[in-house]
Amino acid sequence: MMSTNNPRLVLVDFTARLPDGSVIDTTQSDHSQGIPTQPLRPRLVSLGHPSFVVVKGLERALEDAELNVPQTIEVEPKDAYGEWNRKLLRMVTARKLEDPEKSAVGDEIKINGRTGFIKFMSSGRVQVDYNHRYAGKKIRYDFTVTDLLDADKAKVEAILEEAGFGDEPNYQLDEGSLEISIPNDMLKDEKFQNRIFQLHMNIFRFVSDLKDIRFTIEFTAPA
Repeated sequence: MMSTNNPRLVLVDFTARLPDGSVIDTTQSDHSQGIPTQPLRPRLVSLGHPSFVVVKGLERALEDAELNVPQTIEVEPKDAYGEWNRKLLRMVTARKLEDPEKSAVGDEIKINGRTGFIKFMSSGRVQVDYNHRYAGKKIRYDFTVTDLLDADKAKVEAILEEAGFGDEPNYQLDEGSLEISIPNDMLKDEKFQNRIFQLHMNIFRFVSDLKDIRFTIEFTAPA
């Protein structure tokens, strides 16, 4: 049993299904066909702090979960993606869409900074649903806690992997100092500064006795 009096990091293997059995999220390759997903490896989850989140109902179950013991739970809408709210339906003109000719019912769209999905289209009018796609639905989770991250090294590696540094991040952790080598391709990301800021906050939050973090960038002269 895990306590969340202090924020904790765990790794979780899971598959999430709708009542009809369709898979909406998974960390396992044998369930991933045809759905968009994050990298297929155990998901990093923070208990007691909203850094690496899952739905509320799953987080509660993880608080009492035993290591390497498979479990199945059914999460009610209010503890998953929320109750469906009719007030979040909006009717807009098709001109609001980025490409009306290629848009279809079910597509995710963004209008004026708000993300929704197309629920209905007819005669130049589009009904947009700003509820979460799975609002109002029960979600079944089959999950297993695969690791309790207690060692600082394990925490750093998991946080770096989650931040997109790859399966073998280049870093040095020594006597309260952490040096992280930034992959060159990460510099092309327009959200690079925000990612690095969030990364250092997460590391300080979960890695004890850390005094400083240095980020380094190495460039190699072209041949």
